Amino acid sequence: MSGSPSNVFSLVNVNGTLYAGTFNGSNDVWSYNGTTWTQMIGSPSKMRILYVNGTLYAIGSLGMAHVSLIPDAPSGVSAAAGDGQATISFTAPVNEGGTAITGYTVTANPGGLTATGATSPITIAGLTNGTAYTFTVVATNAAGNSADSSAVSVTPQVPIPGAPVLQSPVAGNAQVTLTWNPVNGSTGYKVFQSVTSGTYGNEVATVSGSVYSSTVTGLTNGANYYFVVKAVNPGGESAASNQVSAMPIAVPGAPTGITAVAGNSQATITFTTPTDNGGRPITGYEVTSSPGNIIVTGAASPITITGLTNGTAYTFTVKAINGVGKSVASAISNTVTPSAPVVLAAPTNLAATAGNSQINLTWSSVTGATYYNVYQSLDNVTYHLISTPAAVTALAYQVTGLTNGSLYYFKISAANTVTESTYSNAASATPTSTSTSKSKSTRGGTPSPTTAPPVTSDPTPTPEPTNPTVDAFKSSVVNVANLIKAIESKITEAKKANDKVELTDTKGHWAEKTIDTFVKLHIIDGYGDGKFHPNGNITRAEFATLISRVFDISGGTGHSVALSDVSSHWAKDAIEKLVSAGVLDGYSDGTFKPDQTISREEIVIILSRIVNLDHMNKDASKGNFTDMSSASPYAANAIKDAAEAGVITGKSDGVFDPKGKATRVEALTVVLNVLNLNPQIKNLLDSLN
Repeated sequence: MSGSPSNVFSLVNVNGTLYAGTFNGSNDVWSYNGTTWTQMIGSPSKMRILYVNGTLYAIGSLGMAHVSLIPDAPSGVSAAAGDGQATISFTAPVNEGGTAITGYTVTANPGGLTATGATSPITIAGLTNGTAYTFTVVATNAAGNSADSSAVSVTPQVPIPGAPVLQSPVAGNAQVTLTWNPVNGSTGYKVFQSVTSGTYGNEVATVSGSVYSSTVTGLTNGANYYFVVKAVNPGGESAASNQVSAMPIAVPGAPTGITAVAGNSQATITFTTPTDNGGRPITGYEVTSSPGNIIVTGAASPITITGLTNGTAYTFTVKAINGVGKSVASAISNTVTPSAPVVLAAPTNLAATAGNSQINLTWSSVTGATYYNVYQSLDNVTYHLISTPAAVTALAYQVTGLTNGSLYYFKISAANTVTESTYSNAASATPTSTSTSKSKSTRGGTPSPTTAPPVTSDPTPTPEPTNPTVDAFKSSVVNVANLIKAIESKITEAKKANDKVELTDTKGHWAEKTIDTFVKLHIIDGYGDGKFHPNGNITRAEFATLISRVFDISGGTGHSVALSDVSSHWAKDAIEKLVSAGVLDGYSDGTFKPDQTISREEIVIILSRIVNLDHMNKDASKGNFTDMSSASPYAANAIKDAAEAGVITGKSDGVFDPKGKATRVEALTVVLNVLNLNPQIKNLLDSLN
């Protein structure tokens, strides 16, 4: 065997190591570990070796010697990976070979790097991260090195990085941009998204270690999202960052359906709200004219833009606005040209010719008029419409059914679908059945005597009033002549009956006289318990019935209005009649809500459709209520006009309480105030009391 000693006298196998005793005089005991022979001791020569209970003895002619053995291999070897290193732990061998172990050697493969140490554990450095290594350990004593321990494997790695810190996110149009601080040792970052706080199963982006932001796209505007970021390297993923949340937002979509209607130096623009609000409520709209680039804002459709030049053609665009900004401009509207309204001249040359119970009227044509309105008066002060609206297209009109011997006054106005002129001159005549005393026509003067001989010229006309009074009621809704006749008839019947009002809860009430008036006219009744309950609330159906009983409503389109909740209601006829006439409205859901208490502002709106509030004598010092900000926008002007005209008053603390529930007596009081706007009716009602 190569390298083996000569003159071998004896051989012993101890735990896999071969020991040889020689008698060559210089190399007495040798050990063989399976690869190399190593000299252990010298003389004495002619050695015999024995292994007894773990101890090796050498015996020769010169005596006996104790021989040290190599230790057993370490056991229980384990390894823990580190950053470019590994720490090897192990258990010292029980059999140290008869002499103390002087150290341990750890060997790494591949590469063959070694590290030594006196005890476990031993760290071996200089390793390559990401490379898998196996490690063995040998124990060393005076006799030499033990066999290799069992091998153990591990792969060194860099440590897991720390968690990033997310900054405040920036929301955009269907996206959110995230930014975080750099993390040492990170080779990349992962972005996680969720719609539930604290849950992050959805990885939506990965970026390199030199990138510290990410924009997450494809999100839904107006929805809330939650995000965390994790740093990564070959060692693994960090813990999650702090959580941030954001709601993607954008400017709204553009309005659609842009329609313009021209007016006098202005145009009214209507449009449809965009379906996409960008994730934020729409706060307003911006209308822009072309040409001129005039910009007007408003809260909702329609929006009126003023300051336009009459005769110039305009188009318009609309933008929607939210908390992010303005939408793109809408499609261009239709083209319109503002213009000043055509002012119709008052008719001239009005003449009245009396006949038997009738008077024939004639007048001159007015350019631009498509029909004429005929007004009648008994005192040349208060005039009311007697012709059917838009029905008189000729230049003559016959008034029939008159009382012979009574003086009548007439005025004419010219009208078209847009406007109505002022009154013409007044003309008067007295119908008569005497053939020899026919009244001659007059133009704005006093009537001709019915018994005087024929005259050769018109009498000197009397001056017209400088401020003729327009009838209190809208002629398109109320037939004043019929209303007066109806009230006259009711008063006559009441006076004949001479009934006493016996309601147990109205005596001494501030509106006792008002209640008595309507009871005597048989417009209202008390309850079965003998009470009126003046301070009780009044419903929409009850108020509709009151209006229907008081006024001779004659206007309207005749269109049958479908209301889903009145078909079987006790007030159906009154409600449908007034809705058809344009006096009442239903709600947008197709209901009328007849049993809902009517509000104070609703009463004013209804009466404003009956009364010519714009033409009444007004006291501007009235109607300055302190709570008008709570009134509906469409009701504010009507409340102010009604107060200035004396139709309504506020409460004692200077408020009107527009949304307040109206009481029965409040409704009666306002209706009586409206009736008193007509002097004839007021005189009749005063006569009753």
